[in-house]
Parts: sequence; structure tokens; C-alpha cells
Amino acid sequence: MRELARTAYTETEHALLDAVHREIPAGILQTWQDALFAPHQGQTSTLEWLQQAPRRKFKGLKEQLDKIHFLKALHVDAYPLAALRLERQRAYARRMHRRRPARFRALKDPGRTLEMVCFLRITLLQTTDVAVSLADLLIVSLHARTMSEAREAEARVARTFQPTLRDMRRLLTDPTITDVALRPALLALMPAEHDLFPSRAAGVRWQLHEKARHVRPLLKALLTLPLAGDEQAPLVRACAQLRDLYQRQGRTLPMPCDSSFAPRWTALIEQPDRQRAFRAFEAATLLALRQALRNGSVWLEHSLAFRQQNAMLIPEAEWATHHRRFYAQLSLPLDAAHYTPQLLATLEAGLVSLAEAVEAGVVEVDDRGLHLKALEAEETPPQLAATRDAIFQEVGTI
Repeated sequence: MRELARTAYTETEHALLDAVHREIPAGILQTWQDALFAPHQGQTSTLEWLQQAPRRKFKGLKEQLDKIHFLKALHVDAYPLAALRLERQRAYARRMHRRRPARFRALKDPGRTLEMVCFLRITLLQTTDVAVSLADLLIVSLHARTMSEAREAEARVARTFQPTLRDMRRLLTDPTITDVALRPALLALMPAEHDLFPSRAAGVRWQLHEKARHVRPLLKALLTLPLAGDEQAPLVRACAQLRDLYQRQGRTLPMPCDSSFAPRWTALIEQPDRQRAFRAFEAATLLALRQALRNGSVWLEHSLAFRQQNAMLIPEAEWATHHRRFYAQLSLPLDAAHYTPQLLATLEAGLVSLAEAVEAGVVEVDDRGLHLKALEAEETPPQLAATRDAIFQEVGTI
């Protein structure tokens, strides 16, 4: 039995290798192999550079983008390896990820070529996901810092209200000030216009459009990726417009400008100062792009988590042929009418339990929803710290 399994596995690998050779020319495969073992950025080989784990912060994002651009320059994205399922590509890529260059050179085909092409393909997909995720974290961090600054600005303005009111009362009751001079004197006491916002969100938007040196590098980094989407969507058109402006080193936003993808930013984008409008347009596009990548309205072809939603589904032709097998693997009936009764029974039992919890006072129900009583914190066991220290001392430095 073991010999039969070994023979079947060998035949399968040779079949996959033939499929790879049919899809990727031999010259391309040789170019990839030479590129993997060439020195790169102080590393002994490009392979070790690609194997490095990502680092956080903006420097880590730039490193991931460098890897993406390097792999795209090798045209790795042009060969999706349709003959190999994604799970098998990941398995071969994991083997390659653990190999040092010297051990890889000792491999023979078919494993050598299969590991190399799968490693490059999966590295491109995963690196793209890491780059987008790092950008997402940086955007969230920037927004959090800006929110904190907006709160501080609110508190600062609030502290000035009482002395300002006293000064205004003094001016109004001063008989020596004429009516003509009173108006300029009162206006001089008013806070600056950008310190008075109708809401905190408006204050955050103002602060963000003043942070061009943080917003612009992030947005430029994301726009180097081949973002795809509905070409008529306002956000996709905004990304194309910004790419063109960055290429021409423009710093003013032309009129008219479609800001329908971020209606709350319209007032800042349509202001007369077109340099400020440009900065507001950048901030609005950055936040909208983050949301679009998360909800799938903008996607990347060479990605696992941020690809087009239809690409994550089973292909229609395969579903039509094998859908019965897929249902059987999930132990689901083909007809929903055979499945819903057990769900309804579970729902009814849950409602009965909820009613009992309400009667017992454990749960409260009102117009706003269900409410549980706050949990009381348990006392920290006195031996917890000593046990923790003993565990870490036993494990040692990893």
C-alpha cells in the first residue's frame, strides 16, 4: 500500500510539472531561478530576502512593496498556476520557505521546479495581503492620533470660553467704545474659525487634511499597487486622478472635482484654496480606499484576502458539476426545506431560554436591545505572578 501511494504521488508530481511547463516557458523558469540566487540588498541571496518576516510601521510597508514590485518585474503575476489548487501551492511554498539556498540547489525535479514557482506565486499573494494590512494599521493609527488631537483641541477651546465671555462683557459694558469699534473688538476675541467645528468628526477631518506629510506617503504607497474596481466608480476615478497628479508633481486640485465617494469631505474639497483642497482630497481618498479594500468594492488581482469577491467562490462550471459532492462534504441536504426545521427548533429553544433569563433578572430587554449585567472582576490569585514567572523561566528565551 505504501509503495502504491508513493507511485501515485510521484506520478501526480510529474503531471503537475508538465502542467507548469505548459503554462510557463522554460526561459522564464530559468530567469526566476537565477533571480532567486542573485545577491539582493546586502543579503546573500534574493531567496533569503523574500523569506524575511515583515516588519511593522511605514518602513515595513515599503519593504513589502519592494518585494511586490520585484516579483511583478519577474512577471510572477502573469502565471496564476491554474493547474495547481491554492492549497497545493501553499504546501509547496511552505517547503521552499524553510529551505536555505544551498539545500534548494540539491533538489531535483519535479519538486525543485514546483517548490520554486509555488513559492514565488504564494509569496506575491501573501506579501500583497501583508502590505495592505500594514497600510490599514498605519491608517487606523493615524486616525487615532488625529482623534486624540481633536479632543485636546476641543478641551483647549473650551478652557478659553470663560475668559472670552468676561472680555466680551467688559467690551459691551464699556461706555467709551463706540458702536463702530465694538464689532471689530468682539471679532478679535473670537476663536479662530478652524477651532470651531459643528462636530468632533468635522474637527478630525480638518486635522487630517493638515497632515499631508503623513497622509501622502501612505496614499502614494497604496496607489503603486494595481488596484482594480468599477472604472466608473468615483473612488476609482479619484485614484487615477491622483496618480496623474503625483506623476506631474501637482500640488493643487483642479476644478471641478468629483467627491461623491466622500460626501462629508465636500466642503473641504471645494474650498477656494486649491492646495488645501488637494490635501483634503488625499485624506478623503485614503480613508475611502481603506474602506473599499475591506468591503471588496476595490480589489487586487494578486491577493488572497483582498481579491475580487467572485474569485473567492467556487468556479461556476465546477459548482455545476460537483455541487452534490460539496453538499455531501458539509453534510448538508440539497433542499433547504430539510435543513430549516432543525434551525427553527434551535431558535425556539433559545427564545425559551432567553425568556427564563429575563424572568430571573439575568438579562434585560428594552427598545435598544438585550443587556447583560456587568461582570464583576475576580480577585487575582496570589500565586498567579509566581506561577507566570516560573513558567517563563522554565521556557527560557525563544
